[in-house]
Amino acid sequence: KAINITHMKRLLFLLLLLSTFSLSKAQVVINEFSCSNITTVNDAFGEREDWVELYNNGAGAVNLSGYFLSDDPSDLQKFEIPAVTPIASNARKMVFCSNQNTIQANEIHTSFKLRQSNGEWFILSTPMGVIVDSVHLGSRRTQVDHSHGRSTDGAATWGAFTNPTPNAANANAFLGYEAAPAFSVAAGNYAVAQNITITAGANTTIYYTTNGSMPSPASAVYAAPIPVAATTAIRAIAVNANAQILPSRIETNTYFIAESSNFDVVSV
Repeated sequence: KAINITHMKRLLFLLLLLSTFSLSKAQVVINEFSCSNITTVNDAFGEREDWVELYNNGAGAVNLSGYFLSDDPSDLQKFEIPAVTPIASNARKMVFCSNQNTIQANEIHTSFKLRQSNGEWFILSTPMGVIVDSVHLGSRRTQVDHSHGRSTDGAATWGAFTNPTPNAANANAFLGYEAAPAFSVAAGNYAVAQNITITAGANTTIYYTTNGSMPSPASAVYAAPIPVAATTAIRAIAVNANAQILPSRIETNTYFIAESSNFDVVSV
């Protein structure tokens, strides 16, 4: 029994050593992703799906066959990567979250889609269930045709890209996005006129419109509460003085003033 226990300890130590060696050599990281791919890149099916770029930061090739991808930390084995060409050192592998559950033209197509508005994750883990890398999509939401990624391939720092680089080197990263402006009064139906205050972060300028058009630095500058005496849609954007911080997403509130209807109303 003593010999068996000794052998078992040695076997467990060997397995642990091999696992550690494998992870240290793999060094596959999530390098870039976009959950707003409208016109940037087509997959092998000719569709523009959300995508994730994996990067091999190690010295040798890595075979991801048998690894797992998931958008849910409570279900790490959601999609098992089938037989696929290994990622060479300093090379990339595209993953399309298309719900196709297949490999097409050496592209990985997961069995799930991504929804950054739901605060989902993208997680890569080993066949043994050890997480190799992960990213929280909700905290790195991308605007239309933008991406988030490491400032340079494999780097620890992240940034936002207005010109995504799927299957190419990361370059020209911005620090991120300015936070969206906040309205003092919620959108909705009101019996009387309202005064709308808009606030944003430090070192920002707020631009707004009241005719439904998209606000930009060519629009009116917010300087005082906006009186709303009739039904109006107010759209606002916050622009930071630091050019390395991208403008916020556009925030839109519609105020129905003294409107009467027997039907549900939607502002588009």
